[in-house]
Amino acid sequence: MVIIVVILIILGIVFGKNDTKPEINQSSSAPATSAPAASNATASATTTGNHTDVTENEEALIKVTSNELLKAYKANEVAANKKFKDKKLSISGTINSIEAGLGDEPYVVLKAGDEFEIDMPQAKLATSEADKAANLKKGQKINMICTGDSEFAGTPMLNDCIIQ
Repeated sequence: MVIIVVILIILGIVFGKNDTKPEINQSSSAPATSAPAASNATASATTTGNHTDVTENEEALIKVTSNELLKAYKANEVAANKKFKDKKLSISGTINSIEAGLGDEPYVVLKAGDEFEIDMPQAKLATSEADKAANLKKGQKINMICTGDSEFAGTPMLNDCIIQ
């Protein structure tokens, strides 16, 4: 029993030293962390990391219509996810309906496809937009900034939408 405890202690010391060495190397190797930042095209301002993030988000804004979004998901869900999922989208379209989901969270269904289409994009509004949702009208043109969120049963889904 004592031998097992001694072996475990020795293994802990040996592997514990190996685990701390990479951390020391990573924290002391500032050039290694700044090198990837220098290779990014948008990482020109390294002194203000938050400002760079905002710039990258603005540049990454993808403009798309509700029809284009639906067509992309119908053509190839994997390719559409690669292009839209977890990305900031500037989406424009016409309101088909204004609904309340689970917990009465408002979402907007955007017209897309033909008149019999059942898989129209659904845009869940950010909590800050609840009051604005009450003033929306069916048939109204709308522009929103949303985060893409794949599709559910063929319906493209959008989250955290801010009405523009």
